[in-house]
Amino acid sequence: MQVFRGRHLSGIVALALLGAAGPLAAIPPVKPLKVGQEWHYHTRKGEEKSTLVILQLDPGVAGKRLMHVSVRGLRISNAHAPSGFTTEVLHIPLTEAALRRSLTTIVAESVTLPDYQATYKEWRAAMDRGQASAFDVSVADALDYVDAALSLGHS
Repeated sequence: MQVFRGRHLSGIVALALLGAAGPLAAIPPVKPLKVGQEWHYHTRKGEEKSTLVILQLDPGVAGKRLMHVSVRGLRISNAHAPSGFTTEVLHIPLTEAALRRSLTTIVAESVTLPDYQATYKEWRAAMDRGQASAFDVSVADALDYVDAALSLGHS
């Protein structure tokens, strides 16, 4: 499995969209991660009130377990959105290690999941064809990818 580590845009950003920035040095939470949990995380500047929800867990490949999350409470410029901004990204695939390093405190043990299944299925099909992967960077850095893709006009 190829895991994205750098700052290069890739097809995974577009697929993820269809559906404190900095180094990953935080101590990962020891708490077991479960579908439906809502977490605070190291956010980008100006999005300190945003949270993420764990959507799905995948065994992954090459020893890297994958976690799928949605993030809400964002402010990403998007000319395609009626308000001019995207406030939620429905699906971001991450390695478990990257997610754990991004998390800070749990908000809720169980929340209602957004309707992400169509975006997940599209990502999964691309993953199975070798055309998509998962992020191995912080959630904030993954959101920077999304932001860059939207600024280039990808929706």
